[in-house]
Amino acid sequence: MRFFNSIGLLNKKTILIGIGIFIIAAANIVHADCLKKQTHPNSLWDVLDYYGLNQPEQKEALQFIMQKAGIIKPTSSFMSTFPKRNNTSLLFKDILSFVELTQKHFTIRSGTQERWEIAPPQWTQENQEEILKALIKLNITNEVTPTFLDPSVICVLGSTMNSMISRLQYIGSVLNKNTLKAKYLVLLVGKRKVTIGVDGAEEALRKIAKKYHISDLSKLTETHLMREAYSNSNIFNKLPTDIIDTPAGNLPRPTTETTVHELCGWLRAHPNVDSIIFISNQPYIKYQEAIINEVFKRENIIIKFEVVGPEVGLNKAKTQNLLEALGSQIWAQTPSVIARTKISTDDQSLKDAFIKLYAKQPLIYKNVESLLSQ
Repeated sequence: MRFFNSIGLLNKKTILIGIGIFIIAAANIVHADCLKKQTHPNSLWDVLDYYGLNQPEQKEALQFIMQKAGIIKPTSSFMSTFPKRNNTSLLFKDILSFVELTQKHFTIRSGTQERWEIAPPQWTQENQEEILKALIKLNITNEVTPTFLDPSVICVLGSTMNSMISRLQYIGSVLNKNTLKAKYLVLLVGKRKVTIGVDGAEEALRKIAKKYHISDLSKLTETHLMREAYSNSNIFNKLPTDIIDTPAGNLPRPTTETTVHELCGWLRAHPNVDSIIFISNQPYIKYQEAIINEVFKRENIIIKFEVVGPEVGLNKAKTQNLLEALGSQIWAQTPSVIARTKISTDDQSLKDAFIKLYAKQPLIYKNVESLLSQ
């Protein structure tokens, strides 16, 4: 009797355990099905995660800035302006509006204007301290440090004179800590004509021009300034160094996009390169990371890379620069966001409007064109 009672108890336990396993397995299947159904975000609020804005306080900071800019009404919210959508075409339209509106109110630039030629709009002059605090929450002001300890290449991106000096100093500070090694140093610059007052005082620029046997200041370019900054830096001749001087081509000046395109040619000539650290500075790191990613994708360059650099000095006067960088970052990240979320539309007018946003950037334009044709 005891033997059979034990077996009976054992069978009951076995049955209960089996039922428990079945319930857990069924729950896991249901959970997996739910995850599959939730693969695509269903609101612009959720899509912000793909822009790197995945903290509630970051999204609220962006909402605050968009309210101050007039993109969102003061009495409204991000979620009510861009609500949950029941189809991807409507969500695609929201993303398109998001890019168009942030370009209009944050970046502002049109045609061949440089960022330093833009007069700050009135709304940025009001509540500057609060806007600055919101921008800080979006992680476009803090230093980004390298994670690669032995990259094949350290590549310094061109900029204005003071920014290039800052970027070279940043490399020096990292190298001097013996925490970073590299095989090559590449100075990635181009034939952008210098701007008095932006790249330096006229007297200082004329002195540099004379050093490089240039009599006409209009022929002094970003490349000359990088050579000068490099020759005076504490990393001069510490690594085998190449300078890539990107032509303007049919554009007013070289851009991040066209200089990285030139770098792709250099990379093909150096097949031993498998990783790159790009040196920039805030608030442009995420913007340039997105551009590099799109150019590498188009050029079929498969190399590990990261973009790093020092923090930006904070003051109210730089609020517009930070906003401009934020708008540019959103614009540059969006093709990748569309690709990763697989958000699409069959509405040709929406596709045409989206392509128009990138039509002046030949390499990225091709990525967008092929993305929307899928």
